[in-house]
Amino acid sequence: MRGREGEKLLQPPRSWPEARFTVIMGSSSVSRDRLEELGVVAFLLKPFDVGRLLRYLSTLQRLVQTSEERGAYFISDEPRAEGQRARVLIVDDDIDVAQTIQQSLKAVADYELAVAHDGLEALERCVEWRPHCVVADLIMPWMNGYQMMRCLKRSALPSPPAFVLMSALTPRQLERRPYLREEKSVVYVEKPFFVEHLQAAIEQALQKLAPATRPLA
Repeated sequence: MRGREGEKLLQPPRSWPEARFTVIMGSSSVSRDRLEELGVVAFLLKPFDVGRLLRYLSTLQRLVQTSEERGAYFISDEPRAEGQRARVLIVDDDIDVAQTIQQSLKAVADYELAVAHDGLEALERCVEWRPHCVVADLIMPWMNGYQMMRCLKRSALPSPPAFVLMSALTPRQLERRPYLREEKSVVYVEKPFFVEHLQAAIEQALQKLAPATRPLA
């Protein structure tokens, strides 16, 4: 984990050591695309609540711990077994939208469902609840859907979840973001959408994660 002034990240020095997660602090804003191209998982604009920084660091530390270090009281790290109900975590900073998605999915699919309202809360739920699939809004404050996904892919979790990213960006706009195109395992859903389309995307993402797993009806 590293902290640097946001403006200095435009040309990162070659001497930086390799880090699994990068959190930066700055007194001026940096474009979202630039932060994500550099692999930054969180940006804190000064002045900020120190408690939030500590929460970031604590959560990221838990992500790099092994199963033994996290303890046996967490849900199993094993991949979803055939016929097992999929645990799906819904992440959206709009509380009403998150609740609507949860209620809509409950009506059409037999999933275990949970909700988080920002990327950091979602990471905390992932460590403890171990969802099989995360359905996240792409654009969120504090930590967006892509940064949250990057954290989970770089974590020590032996079986990271599948990802469905919800976005109002058009396919052409997504194509202009190379760091998004690189994530071949991610399924994108363009807002607004019908719940049946979202369910199909979740099943597609689960199949990419574990092709041999039979999708749930």
